[in-house]
Amino acid sequence: MKTKFILLLGLLMGSAVYGQRFEYFSWTYYGQVSALSNYKTIPVQNQPYYSGGIDYGTSLSNSLNIKIGAHYIETYINNDKQFHSVCDLPDNSCFAESEVKYINFPIGIELYSNSSRLKSKSYYTFRFIPMFSMKELFVKSEIFEDPETYLVVDSTLTTNFKFQDLHFEFIIGSDISLTRKLKLFLEPSIQHTLMFRKEDLINPNYMISFRAGLRLRSYKK
Repeated sequence: MKTKFILLLGLLMGSAVYGQRFEYFSWTYYGQVSALSNYKTIPVQNQPYYSGGIDYGTSLSNSLNIKIGAHYIETYINNDKQFHSVCDLPDNSCFAESEVKYINFPIGIELYSNSSRLKSKSYYTFRFIPMFSMKELFVKSEIFEDPETYLVVDSTLTTNFKFQDLHFEFIIGSDISLTRKLKLFLEPSIQHTLMFRKEDLINPNYMISFRAGLRLRSYKK
């Protein structure tokens, strides 16, 4: 009898979870400001980077959503004059800089109370971010002091759609209801590369970001 009761309880719980699957959904539009770092060369780049994106989410249970999206960002990485593998003799040091236009496709899970009627909620999001470039410019250069001269030693331009990096991102977010479905949200986040390359003169190792936007949360009747 006890075994039958446990099986029945599990069946009912499973049915409840399944019933909430894909029941809630959301569309998000946001702007983002980020601080970038390639900490093996320069701890923090000396300018903020602005970007934007959209994403779509749907529920797997009452408190778990899956989300996918697209994010566009342009970056400039200055690696300073150091000993880089791409530099030439006599001292194997040079300036190494990159400019990249990315289109990223974040995918992850969101811990969010879908059925709660509170006007303000907090939530957590964990995302993997495959990063692809549409344009990549890499420049090696030298600066001579006497007389002061800037010399481009070599430059490479790539315009093919190219995989660049894979990041993992952690987000702590909060939203405030503007209407029954429309919400204003704020999300500080931190992300870090999962590739752990010995040297990467093109992509940021990690980013600290602040995201704000509008989210339309709804449910299927």
